[in-house]
Amino acid sequence: MVNQTNYIQIHETAMGTKVAPTYVTLAMGYLENKLYKIIENKYGLAHKNKFVTRWIIWDERIDKIDTLCKILQNLHTNIKFTIESSKTCINFLDINNSVNNYMNSTNIYRKPTDSQQYVHFECCHPSHTKQNIPFNLARRLCTIIEDKELRNRR
Repeated sequence: MVNQTNYIQIHETAMGTKVAPTYVTLAMGYLENKLYKIIENKYGLAHKNKFVTRWIIWDERIDKIDTLCKILQNLHTNIKFTIESSKTCINFLDINNSVNNYMNSTNIYRKPTDSQQYVHFECCHPSHTKQNIPFNLARRLCTIIEDKELRNRR
């Protein structure tokens, strides 16, 4: 209830429920199989098999990357995919991977829309949850960033 108004969720599932990850896994698996069928119908079995084994690699001789993006965007009306390409860096989930002088480095990646809002410490969440937020944010930095100087700055 928000402002004395009840809302009924008619699509997807609520965040934080125990079954949400299972739903997401099933839905994305379904969309992945749908994508494979579309690629097989459009480009043939050999290209579909290459795509399945390498997933991220798209052979530009067959078509432009824009075509793959259009196929992905049409898999489901409520799910939008993004595609990024670069010769020096790529963002995957919350990690920025970059290559400079043949050396790989990792850093934290935040989407431009990330508000960096966390649970307020005076909220009603259990105290162990609130205390673990800074710990886990620091642990994430230590896990993802290998460069000690960069990690200390973060």
